[in-house]
Amino acid sequence: MSKRVIIAAGGTGGHLFPAMALASHIHGQMPHTQVTFMAHGLAHNPRFTKSFPFVDIASAPSFLSGCVHLCRGVCQSLYHLRKMRPDLVVGFGSFHTAPVLLAAKMLSIPFVLHEANAIPGKVNRWLSGWARWTGVFFPAAQSYLRGTTKQVNIPLRKEFLPENQPDKAHSLAYFGFADHKKTILVFGGSQGAQGINDRVVEACEFLQHPKSLRIIHYTGDVNKRDSAAEQYARYGIEAVVKEFEPCMHHAWSLASCFIGRAGAGAIAEQLAFKVPGILIPYPHAADNHQEKNAEYVERVIGGGRCYNEKSLTPQDVMSIVSECFDDISILNMIENINSYVKSSHQEDFCQAIQKELEKY
Repeated sequence: MSKRVIIAAGGTGGHLFPAMALASHIHGQMPHTQVTFMAHGLAHNPRFTKSFPFVDIASAPSFLSGCVHLCRGVCQSLYHLRKMRPDLVVGFGSFHTAPVLLAAKMLSIPFVLHEANAIPGKVNRWLSGWARWTGVFFPAAQSYLRGTTKQVNIPLRKEFLPENQPDKAHSLAYFGFADHKKTILVFGGSQGAQGINDRVVEACEFLQHPKSLRIIHYTGDVNKRDSAAEQYARYGIEAVVKEFEPCMHHAWSLASCFIGRAGAGAIAEQLAFKVPGILIPYPHAADNHQEKNAEYVERVIGGGRCYNEKSLTPQDVMSIVSECFDDISILNMIENINSYVKSSHQEDFCQAIQKELEKY
């Protein structure tokens, strides 16, 4: 008998990429299971792969600011959930999913939550007491949640899994690079980061040996892309600059270190490829959760360094870049990441969902 699963995920890549990885896993391991996405804004979200069936619903960032839209989304969700009769709903947080999860609760449909950040979002905190269980990536998140929790991984696309990661020769060919060179990967997550874009580009004038390194930079903004490419060319730095990269596994494969935000998805990819990180948390993140994510990487894992964007100067960025040439520092961080990954007791979230589905 076929199962039916609703995946409630929308918004940024940090929510959608692991949700789509879960959908792919279910299709591969349980081919007769019907998977449908349901959330706000899916129809026009460039990060969502439209190859998955989906239902777009209304929502609002908070009840007070948009109760009409939120109530409308709950009504829409009730209609579709009654029609689809899913065995399980899996929620990945954010206001995009609140109406679906509320409707599931009202209809007594079991649901599971996934919380990627060290400080959970409001929706997951609010609904965790009604969930079958909540999977957490950072142990610190458990203290903010009600009900049962499990320590789990963040589902990654198959190209990011150790057994499927590309070798460096294929990644060099993907970018058109002729040889190996120490490479800095710069990106601000699926939406880019203006503060990181500006500081890294401004730091170029302080480079003493520009031809000794390579930069792969994803700006998240077409205007920043063009200006950054011009600056790198001006200073004689070999660089690939794009607005967005659909094949991030090739970039991670070549990276000696990365400079970027501290979103949980980026950290999960960092650990998968064992790349030391220079983490610059988004200063306006809800509950300052990115800073807590970065602190965990720095203090517990020992796989990177955390810096405050407001106090970071171009000269600071150059001193950070210099660390890429310190083989001892880099090797120590790689070894720390290796040790953490080997000793981690995380349960595979996709397999845990598969086991949950087999109960119904």
